[in-house]
Amino acid sequence: MEPVYPRNKGEFKRLIAFCNELIIICKDLKITPIAYGSLVYFIYTKNSNIRVNDIDLLVSENALKKIDKALSKRKIKYKYSTKWHTIQIFRDDLKIEVDSYQFWSINLSHPKYYKFSNCKLKIVSLKNLIAIYKWASINSKDNPKKYYKRYKALKNLKQNN
Repeated sequence: MEPVYPRNKGEFKRLIAFCNELIIICKDLKITPIAYGSLVYFIYTKNSNIRVNDIDLLVSENALKKIDKALSKRKIKYKYSTKWHTIQIFRDDLKIEVDSYQFWSINLSHPKYYKFSNCKLKIVSLKNLIAIYKWASINSKDNPKKYYKRYKALKNLKQNN
């Protein structure tokens, strides 16, 4: 059986490969990032109509500083916002965002592993992803309607399982 991909399959495959490179850097630093956001929404829903435009990862506040140094040393293009406690890492049209779970008050209880081709990721639990999208639907200035729609879809998914 062919794996399910989001609507932007080619970009998605490149994102996963890019993410795998970052996971290897983190592993060398003894950091285990935990994925959340649209990638994990896609993993849980298997909705092939959505686009996964970037990958969102969570790490500790101290890990952000270590990642900052490692990226600088490797001359990888990135932007570190100490105000928002996040690092945006770029390659061509791809972006991975690494956020501090402490700053954003995200619960990381009961994460699990998921594997895409050769990229093994730790992901937030369904319960925690539901809480993240609920919070975003109330507090986000970007796209609260989209986050509410995802919150409802995930909540329905949990009720049906």
